[in-house]
Amino acid sequence: MRRLFGQPWYYPVVFVCFGLAFAGWGAIDGNIWLVIPGLLIAAFGVWYWPAMKVSSRPASGVEEHVANGGVVLYWRPGCQFCLKLIRSLSAQERDTAYWVNVWTDEQGRAQLWEAHERRTGVLEGRPDETVPTAVSRRQAVVVTGEKNIARLRQMLQAAARRRGA
Repeated sequence: MRRLFGQPWYYPVVFVCFGLAFAGWGAIDGNIWLVIPGLLIAAFGVWYWPAMKVSSRPASGVEEHVANGGVVLYWRPGCQFCLKLIRSLSAQERDTAYWVNVWTDEQGRAQLWEAHERRTGVLEGRPDETVPTAVSRRQAVVVTGEKNIARLRQMLQAAARRRGA
């Protein structure tokens, strides 16, 4: 089931379908109190649509990408912080990053655990799956808040310059 729930298209499609079905049921029944929530549910699905613009890649290519000066972003569909990050990045910045979906890629999840262990120096007795997490050659950053989003943008710009050079 995690494979299905981990797909970026899953949540927007489910919300839009259920919302429209709910609104349709209300319209057929003549009940405005069903139409309005149905349309709100569908609108939430449309709001989440930008997450579909991210193409996840296999974790097997992470080491090579980082070695070449790239930035890897570990993410999870359905995560509000990941959605906020995706919405804030430009198309070029989204394409520069190497996205790894930790719900569908076991190796990616293990790499995320290692990145957090290196970042904090402590495993705290359990694996840390905090996302979104950006990893480059020099640092690993949990990207929540405007300060860290700005830091990620600098990392992505530097990676784009290295790739273009």
